[in-house]
Amino acid sequence: MPSTSNYSYLIQKIDEFIRKYYLNKVVRGSLYLMASFFASYIVVTVAEYYGNFSPLIRTILFYGFVLLNGGILIKWIVIPLLSYYKLGKNLSHEQASEIIGQHFGHVKDKLLNTLQLKKLADENHTQKALIEASINQKIFDLTPIPFSTAIKIKENRKYLKYALPPLVIILFISAAAPYIFSESTERLLKHDKKFIKKAPFEFVILNKSLSSVQGDDLELQLKMTGNEIPQDIYLEDGANTFKLEKENIIRFNYTFRNLQNTKKIRLIAGEFASEMYTIEVRRKPTLLNFEAFLEYPSYIGKRNETLSNSGDLTVPVGTKVNWRFKTDNTSLIKMKLGDKNFNVQPSGDNQFNFTYRALQNTSFTAKPLNSEVDANDVASYTIKVIPDLSPAIQVAERADSVNAKMLYFVGQVSDDYGFSSLRFHYRILDREKVSSAQSKLITFDRNALQSNFFHVWDINELKAAPGQQIEYFFEIADNDGVHGAKITRSSLRTINIPSQAETEKSIEKSSKAIQQKMEQAIRQAGQIERDSKKLMQDLINKKALTFEEKKQIEQLLEKQKALENLVNEAKKENKQKQLEQQNNQNISPEILEKQKQIENLFNNVLDEKTKELLKNIERLLEQNNKNQTQQELSNMQLDNKTLQKELDRILELYKKLEFEQKLANAIDKLKEQSDKQEKLSEQSEKKSPNTEALKDQQESLKKDFDDLKKDLKEL
Repeated sequence: MPSTSNYSYLIQKIDEFIRKYYLNKVVRGSLYLMASFFASYIVVTVAEYYGNFSPLIRTILFYGFVLLNGGILIKWIVIPLLSYYKLGKNLSHEQASEIIGQHFGHVKDKLLNTLQLKKLADENHTQKALIEASINQKIFDLTPIPFSTAIKIKENRKYLKYALPPLVIILFISAAAPYIFSESTERLLKHDKKFIKKAPFEFVILNKSLSSVQGDDLELQLKMTGNEIPQDIYLEDGANTFKLEKENIIRFNYTFRNLQNTKKIRLIAGEFASEMYTIEVRRKPTLLNFEAFLEYPSYIGKRNETLSNSGDLTVPVGTKVNWRFKTDNTSLIKMKLGDKNFNVQPSGDNQFNFTYRALQNTSFTAKPLNSEVDANDVASYTIKVIPDLSPAIQVAERADSVNAKMLYFVGQVSDDYGFSSLRFHYRILDREKVSSAQSKLITFDRNALQSNFFHVWDINELKAAPGQQIEYFFEIADNDGVHGAKITRSSLRTINIPSQAETEKSIEKSSKAIQQKMEQAIRQAGQIERDSKKLMQDLINKKALTFEEKKQIEQLLEKQKALENLVNEAKKENKQKQLEQQNNQNISPEILEKQKQIENLFNNVLDEKTKELLKNIERLLEQNNKNQTQQELSNMQLDNKTLQKELDRILELYKKLEFEQKLANAIDKLKEQSDKQEKLSEQSEKKSPNTEALKDQQESLKKDFDDLKKDLKEL
């Protein structure tokens, strides 16, 4: 029986031969592939470079190149590698034995016979021992032989002659004209794409960017390079063809005017054309138009209105301005009012709304924006605000001719839009305290822009004490609905209520003035009576009035009128004095009755008959009627004589009344002094801590008493 280990060793050596056999095939296949790849690459690329084939031919060349080299790769590299790793169909031991026997002459069929005998021994058990003995002998003879040396991998060097020449050619072309391989390889890889024939020149666009803003111009700058430079260059935009302007031999340009849309262009020179270029037009944000809806404050009574494309605005203060912008290609409007910025978002398709309340003069800008263009298109305007002016007031004041404490006010107020109220304010001041302010609403037309008003004020209604002060003024308020009513005041005026002493002095002064005027009137009445009597005597023997006599009569009439004026003044001053006494002093009913009696005498001392007499004398003088003039002068003499007697009577009554009133006042003062002294004594008995104040009061009381004694002495 053959040794198992010897036979296995023999099989192992055969397997080693088989692996080297396939490795040798891989090496040889690699050289075949290199030779085929380099040679076919040179052929197809050079042919394509110079042939500039159509997509169909390039497709055939491309796939022919792939199939040729792919077939060699599979046959000479992939399949042997699979067999090397025993993955595919492999060389059998018998086939390997034949190859080994052919290489080693002394082996010949021994190795094959050994394998066959081993197979026979396994099948024929009767002669198995004899066969195994023969096998062992053959194994012994074959063991020293190195089967793998039958494969000489280095002998594949001879195939380098097929791979190296095309490799050298590739390296040479790559160094000398690399564009042959690069351009043709690109076209072969993109075999289904149509390529334009390579021109002997090149279009070089000098513009950094072929981008423009809508509406702008773009100048295309072109430079030509290459061995041949064409004379003329044309530009196609899909619809039209334009000739470029030639600057010099290699420089050309063309200006696109008012670009509106993105367009594709190409350059053409003879039979050659450039690739397609894109002129990108970025959409420009544009402010097409706008409206300003003006919502005026309701109180000014003005109807709302809409202004179209009116930039600068002049509006009353408080007006609400609602802008409605119509734009194109705009995603945002940046509004600036004064120093404040606002980003206005769209309210619709290219529509924007923005509302602002105008309170002061300002400027505003509207800048449309989008993400494509940083536009400088800014609309700048101003808003002029008409302020609501403060109301104005003018007041004229007049006291009653008889009652000085009855004041009459006539005034006028004005405003640009109207009023809300008109008030009369007043308050009483004295040394100790200030009374709360009082006010009265004044009736007037508050809806008019200018209105007159009238007000009567009786100061006596306030019952202000002597020595106090009254402040008063008018206050007009407008109807400002934005900032609130604005107020304007008239000038502050004051009235000083006289003290008791001042009132007494004033009454005393008035009384003396009245008496003086009455005495003067009595003297004038006597003088007129004497003059008229003398003039009548001069006219007795005259037939007509001479110029001198007329002059004397006219002078007499002037004296008569002066007398009447003097009597009227005394009458008026008496009325004023009576009112002042009634308002400031305690008047007994008896004295009031006598005052009324004197007033009636004053009212009747000059009757209408006397006034009519003067008119008749003036008329007769114009007619030069001596007799009737003489008669009327006689009547005037009698009237003045009567007037003189009446005035004497009034004066006597007046003096008597004055004495009685002064006596009554003195009695009242004496009683008042007594009451004050009694109160002061009570305070002294209580030992009040404020002794200095009591002392001052005592001194004041003593002074008042001394004054009273003086008044009584004068009476």
